[in-house]
Amino acid sequence: MTAAIRIEPLAEGHRPAWERLYAGYAAFYRVAQTAEMRARVWSWIMDPAHEVNGIVAIGADGEPVGLAHFRPSPGRCRRRPAGFSTICSSMPPRVARARRRR
Repeated sequence: MTAAIRIEPLAEGHRPAWERLYAGYAAFYRVAQTAEMRARVWSWIMDPAHEVNGIVAIGADGEPVGLAHFRPSPGRCRRRPAGFSTICSSMPPRVARARRRR
């Protein structure tokens, strides 16, 4: 049986899970990240006038298990805007469950 995943735009209620996922993304790539850096990116995502947007993947248990940040990028071949994913990160369900138990 395949687990259902739904995709939602990031909203204020997703912030704690987004913080965990985004910090995990930075740790995977061995990039130093501070709470201030995460707060700045979150403010961009929550600002409708800013070009950065975000979505979150919600697992069957209702917990966020993945995220993506994206922004418009010029389409160099077709001379019109094209979507551009800046980061994607996911957490396998078994890892997410183990982290919640801590």
